[in-house]
Amino acid sequence: MDTGKDVEQTRAFIRQEPRAWATLCDRITEATVVFLDALCHAGADAYQLFDSWAGMLEPKEYRTWAFEHHRALFTFATGVPRILFVKECPYLELMVASGADVVSLGKRHDLAAARREYPSMVFQGNVDQELLKTGTPEQVAEATRRCVAAGGGRRHIVNLNHGVDRDTPVANFEAFVRAARSG
Repeated sequence: MDTGKDVEQTRAFIRQEPRAWATLCDRITEATVVFLDALCHAGADAYQLFDSWAGMLEPKEYRTWAFEHHRALFTFATGVPRILFVKECPYLELMVASGADVVSLGKRHDLAAARREYPSMVFQGNVDQELLKTGTPEQVAEATRRCVAAGGGRRHIVNLNHGVDRDTPVANFEAFVRAARSG
């Protein structure tokens, strides 16, 4: 069964083959730890764990299928700053508890509130990549300035809530960069 990014097909597979799913997740975690550990020892300055689909999971699913594996990765692949990216993840408390040094926030999160609730955590994000693609340079610059202000000038990496779409106008990306630099 090829589930790709279809969470419902993945859930169906898990119901049909729970042991196979658990084994697959464990093996992927083990292989990723080995890979990340090699990167760290080879001189990587940091690494970012992307889990683009886990933000669509229900709370129990997230804890079992994502959080436990994130925590294992961050426990065993150490030595450099570790960044956790889970696309639009609603489970901020679990992301912070994962062992990551930096947690990426999506547009659903209030960056200033997250900073107040977790003052020792470093956050990354949370300018809306859809605005970057479809907005005007002025709208992008304003959203970026709001993000920088919410970040408070410390323990925050200005970034998008997801990747840059190839159809993003260059002028919008330039406005993002200028606004991020000027604060």
